[in-house]
Amino acid sequence: MYCTDPSLAIDCEMVGLGHLGSESALARVSLVNYHGHVVYDTFVQPREKVTDWRTWVSGVRQSDVANAPPFDEVQKKVAELVDGRVLIGHAIENDTKVSSTMSFVTDPAGTTSLPPEPTRPRYPEMQAAARTRKDQAARSEEARRARTRATYSGRLA
Repeated sequence: MYCTDPSLAIDCEMVGLGHLGSESALARVSLVNYHGHVVYDTFVQPREKVTDWRTWVSGVRQSDVANAPPFDEVQKKVAELVDGRVLIGHAIENDTKVSSTMSFVTDPAGTTSLPPEPTRPRYPEMQAAARTRKDQAARSEEARRARTRATYSGRLA
């Protein structure tokens, strides 16, 4: 399915190559449009022997890539789909670094990084109010449990 939206979100899953799986290789690429519709989603046949499937992170298993298309074919298809579009992704620099031979990112200077979340709350008074409400809710829940225990202990005695 071809997409005419001006932007696409990309996510790539990696597997490990080499000693202890320390090198990453593309194992799956997914593209979705602005509306969340899947434009392209495929596993990729790794070019080299995989030493760490990283299934606990990526969900990729050996059986997933057994009949997957080769990297070159996926590279060509992704390049066609993203040509002239804005690519959006979480930690997209990792995806583009690992797929450096994929020529779909033509202007890395056009990428934007958002600042990290602040480590301290911006509004300490709101945090204090939330903490107070949370404490009140906990006390209320404990009081409810105590009434329930008292009620049942009276019935059982």
